[in-house]
Amino acid sequence: MIKPPLGIYIHIPFCVSKCAYCDFYSLPCCNRETDMRTYVERLCRDIQKYAPRFQNRTVDTVYFGGGTPTVLYESAIFGILRAVSDNFSVSSPEITSEANPESLTLEKAHELKAVGVNRISVGLQAADDGLLKILGRVHTVSDYLRAIENLRAAGFENIGADVMLGLPGQTLRRVEDTLKLLHKQNIPHISAYALKLEKGTPLYRAQSTVHSAQLKDKDNAQCTMRNAQLKDNAECRIYNAQIKEKSETVDCALCTVDYKVDCGLCTVRCKNPLLNFPDDDATADQYDLVYDTLTANGFRRYEVSNFARPGFECRHNLKYWTMGDYLGLGAAAHSFYGGARYANSRSLNYRTQKTPQTPADGLNDAIMLNLRTERGIDAQLLKQAYGRDLLSEPTVLDLIKKGFLILNGARLAVAPDKFYVMNSIIAQLL
Repeated sequence: MIKPPLGIYIHIPFCVSKCAYCDFYSLPCCNRETDMRTYVERLCRDIQKYAPRFQNRTVDTVYFGGGTPTVLYESAIFGILRAVSDNFSVSSPEITSEANPESLTLEKAHELKAVGVNRISVGLQAADDGLLKILGRVHTVSDYLRAIENLRAAGFENIGADVMLGLPGQTLRRVEDTLKLLHKQNIPHISAYALKLEKGTPLYRAQSTVHSAQLKDKDNAQCTMRNAQLKDNAECRIYNAQIKEKSETVDCALCTVDYKVDCGLCTVRCKNPLLNFPDDDATADQYDLVYDTLTANGFRRYEVSNFARPGFECRHNLKYWTMGDYLGLGAAAHSFYGGARYANSRSLNYRTQKTPQTPADGLNDAIMLNLRTERGIDAQLLKQAYGRDLLSEPTVLDLIKKGFLILNGARLAVAPDKFYVMNSIIAQLL
């Protein structure tokens, strides 16, 4: 029996700097070329080490994630891909590299194209320099546009963009502006993720921090948290908030600035800065806007957070959601093959730990992952593989009756207008 093709994920744990929301394993790349070279050498050894396990398998996707793979030294990606082609049977591969705008120079774009990378996923996050600054991104919108120009000049057509929803101060208009920019740039794949505050990240810590700045010189006062001069008729150049009168209370989308004079002192109080996040309903509205806008412009939502024009779906990521086999290499990488999951530790000197899957684990994964896609799950195949007949269960029939699930033949899927509450639907089935 011929087994389906294998995917390979390669984690590159180096970045220009850590974003304020990021919980992925990554390290600043400055002064780390020796570490990078040692790490790439380890990756190449691991490729050679694991290849014998997959002698009868072809590889049809390779995905460089991070971190920021494009901060690697010249020839690093080439060396890794050469190790893959030398040790695996590779057939018509989709080869993706994640990238951030600040590292996508014209030279880097040409290098990636020359070594065989044929898909690029660029982290935009938002088409708003103020929001990018809040997120700790080191690029601007102009940097993103320049990066896309470089990719086009190098011959790339399969370009994806990551955008984030539920950001502090983000409005529907700002989401719309991001979508308009991506439409103008003719980006064929868009991933839209709601911000999740991860414990230990700067943005998570900012939740409970109350800032106040005592500003003694009211004419040249500066709120150091905002890096904004607060004078009469001053403008907060990050949030575009006009402060016209000393007594005025200004709502600048993120928090309220009380600008007042008391006994010759000017006090700015930033209460819970960065905490004016959209609530769940507002974030759901942002997601609905993304869905409505993209589907009206020829995109198909093939997974809850991923939209693509026909032919531009990410073949590698589809393996995750359909329980295809993939080998993860590098620090913090995960693998799934032979009915078991494997996890590498979060260290440059990573170790691999195997987690055998019980039938119950396999069943839950099949339900949870497949229902993330618009195709949903084949209930008949699920019954054959795991002995569970979803279509005879009262809970499932009730969810169908209430319009949360839809049944098309033997395929069970989340209703298109219920994708944003998918997690609560899936939880009832596990």
